[in-house]
Amino acid sequence: MLLNDTGIKVIESDMQNDGLIPFLLGAPGIGKSSVVRAICEKNNWGFHELLCNQITMPADLTGARTISVKDDQGVDHFRQTFFPHAVIQDAIDEAEANPSKTVVLFLDEINRTSSHVTSALLTFITARTIGTEKLPMNIKLVAAGNDDGNVIALDQASITRFMLRRCEPDAQVFLGLGKIHPVIEDLLKQQPALIYQIHNAVVDENSEEIYSEEENDFQQIATPRTIMGLNKALLNNSKMVMQMDEAALKEYVSGFTGDTLFTEAVVTAIMANKYKLATPVGIEAPAKPACLDMLMNASSITDIQSMVAGMSDEDRSAAMLYMLYDKNTNYTNVMPEVLHAYGKNMLLGDGQSKLTTIINSGEFNHDAYDVIMNADTQLTNVFKMVYGGV
Repeated sequence: MLLNDTGIKVIESDMQNDGLIPFLLGAPGIGKSSVVRAICEKNNWGFHELLCNQITMPADLTGARTISVKDDQGVDHFRQTFFPHAVIQDAIDEAEANPSKTVVLFLDEINRTSSHVTSALLTFITARTIGTEKLPMNIKLVAAGNDDGNVIALDQASITRFMLRRCEPDAQVFLGLGKIHPVIEDLLKQQPALIYQIHNAVVDENSEEIYSEEENDFQQIATPRTIMGLNKALLNNSKMVMQMDEAALKEYVSGFTGDTLFTEAVVTAIMANKYKLATPVGIEAPAKPACLDMLMNASSITDIQSMVAGMSDEDRSAAMLYMLYDKNTNYTNVMPEVLHAYGKNMLLGDGQSKLTTIINSGEFNHDAYDVIMNADTQLTNVFKMVYGGV
C-alpha cells in the first residue's frame, strides 16, 4: 500500500476501528511514524510514540520495582509494584485528563528488539494492562515494524491481533513535503520507483563500487528519510557540490542514499547539469567516426548488428554523438542498433558536454533523438532526466 492520500485514509480508518490494531509494516525511513503523527494532528488526537527498539528488557517496559511499605503497625513489608514506561504513563495521564479525547499510543519498531520485550509488548497490547495499570478506553494503539532485516518474527497467534498494512513510500507525497532540489524533483517525477532503493546500483565495468556487501554490513539505502537528508545537503551546499568531480560526487551522495540506482541517477544528472552550465555559445562539429560510414553502407540490419557488436563503447558513443549532430541524414536504421549495444548511461569523454551544446542549440537530429527517447536503456533514462522532451 502506497503512503499516498488513499493509503493515509485507509490507515486513518483503521485507527478508528475498535477491534484489531493497525500494524504498519515497511522499511525504515519511509514515513510510517510521520503518517500516524499527521493523522493525529489532523484530528486533534493525542500522540505518544514509544520507540520499542530502545527498550532492552521487559522490566524497562513495565517498570517493575520492589518497594518497602509499612503496615498499620509500622512493620516494613516488601511488595512488587509497577511504574509504566514514561511514554505510556504520559499517554495514560492525557487520556484520563481528557476522557472524550482520542489518545494514540504508537508502538514503533515493535519487532526490532529482543524477543522477550516483543513478547511483553504483545501481552500489553492484548490485555491493555501494564503491571497493575489499565489503559483508558480512549487510548488507541497503533504498531509499526519491519518485515525484513534484524527483526523478531511474530507467530500466527500474535499476527491475528493486528490489521497488517504493508507500506511503501510514494514519490508524489515526498515531492509535496517542501522545497525539493531540481535534480531530485526531476528524477522522482521521471522515475518514481527510485523513492525506495536498496544496494542495487549499476556500475561501470571498469569502476569499483564504493561499498561492497561482502566486506561491509553497513549499507545505506535510498528512502524518503535519506533522500530528504540529501535534498537538504544539495540545497545548502550547491557551490561545494558543483566543484566536485564525478568520483567525489558519487562518494558524497552515496553517504546519504547508498550505492543505489538513485545515487547513480543523481550523480549522472548533476554531472550533466555541470556540462550544461558550462556550455559555450558556439557549436563545434564533432568528428565523424569512420565506423559510421560502414554502418550506413551495410546491406541489412543483420550486418549492422554484426558490425556494432564488434565496436568499442568509445566508437558507439562517438557514432551516437555524430548522428545526433547531423540533422541532414536519416539514421533511424543505425541508431537503434548502436544504442542497444551501448552499455553506459552517458556519452564517453567530452561527448556529453558536446551533446549538451548541440541539444541546447536546438539544431540537432530530432529523429535520432526520438529513437533514444523511445527506447528502454540507461542512456534513455539520463536523456529524459537531463534534456526532457526538448
